[in-house]
Amino acid sequence: MSLLPVSIDENIQCINVVIELVEGTEAPEELRSALKDRAYPQAQTAKADRAALLTAQSNHKAANAMLHTTDDKADGALSHLYAAQGIRAGVAGQNALRGLWGGLKLTDVKGLNVGEQVRVVGEAIVRYDANPELYDLPVERLEEVRTTNAALGAAYTEERAAKRAWTLASATSEASIDAFGQGYRSAVRLAVALLGEAAVTAHLPVFVR
Repeated sequence: MSLLPVSIDENIQCINVVIELVEGTEAPEELRSALKDRAYPQAQTAKADRAALLTAQSNHKAANAMLHTTDDKADGALSHLYAAQGIRAGVAGQNALRGLWGGLKLTDVKGLNVGEQVRVVGEAIVRYDANPELYDLPVERLEEVRTTNAALGAAYTEERAAKRAWTLASATSEASIDAFGQGYRSAVRLAVALLGEAAVTAHLPVFVR
């Protein structure tokens, strides 16, 4: 049995208890004072940072889901363009389209990681726009590719930003929980010295080891 937290979940439990005890009146004044002086500010910071982390995780999950949805639409638009070009100009027309993609097969383009796909398709559009009569692509399907590739690029940028924010929030939360743990251990030791372990145990979480 131990009064000292080790895991993140144990620390979070202690964070909530510290805030509750310091802001309440039920615990002995010596315990409340020790916690207030040595762990309360850290508990507030850690709680806020944990909430920010959960928000960042949620934001990234949403951005990642949107990226997958947008990627499917972009892949579909490429397939539609390739099929329409085959109907319009046969294998020769499809080979010309592949030339715009740098010689890649349709499956290869769709199999690229998202950032590379956006770049390859974007560069293909630039090549087409420089000499459209050379390729004679179905305009409606090409516009679909333009739109979906632009949307994919935006979704990729958003997902990357959300991932960076999540990584930063995770590091910040980890640091603030570590800081809380140090302050909490100090407060617990002081409270035990002042009140005895039994009195402290009556108010603080006890963990099985």
